[in-house]
Amino acid sequence: MLSSLRIGRAAVCVTLLIITALLMSERAGFAQGLVLERAEDQRWGFGVDLGLLNETIDKQVFALGGNVDYYVTGNFSAGPMVQIAPGSDLTQVNGWAVAKLHFRTRYFDIAPFTGPGLTWARVGAGRLSSKSDDDASLSMVLGLELQFGVIGRFAFAVSGMYAAYNLDFGQAGEDKGLTALMFGARF
Repeated sequence: MLSSLRIGRAAVCVTLLIITALLMSERAGFAQGLVLERAEDQRWGFGVDLGLLNETIDKQVFALGGNVDYYVTGNFSAGPMVQIAPGSDLTQVNGWAVAKLHFRTRYFDIAPFTGPGLTWARVGAGRLSSKSDDDASLSMVLGLELQFGVIGRFAFAVSGMYAAYNLDFGQAGEDKGLTALMFGARF
């Protein structure tokens, strides 16, 4: 539990440092600025991801992800984010309502995000446990996304995140959170 708590605190500190550095670089004129790049009829954005969830009860698992962004302004979006880890002895579904603050630079966009949600997981009978067990928990996600524009609204994205939750699988043990590295596309 202490290692998850330390990682969570470290993620918060790193995110705050990055936001502070970006705001300072914006004031100094190094970044292109916070601009509204979406027209009124282009307020929706979509994304798909593939990646790895680490520090789960089943160690490291493959995951699929997706998100929808509604751009309230050119710099702020909100919407659902979902991750599904469908394999191995662990099946896990994470769903969050996230808010993103977009910092646009000349070569890429940086979007720290956070939000509350739910996590459900099932540990199948196998090497982790002699019987199948599942649990659900409230969760909180904190992450950072880098988007590299390719053409038009299409961009490649890399996301790193930490999610805190509290799952208890009885005989298989407890799971307090995960870190994830996801690669995907935004359009």
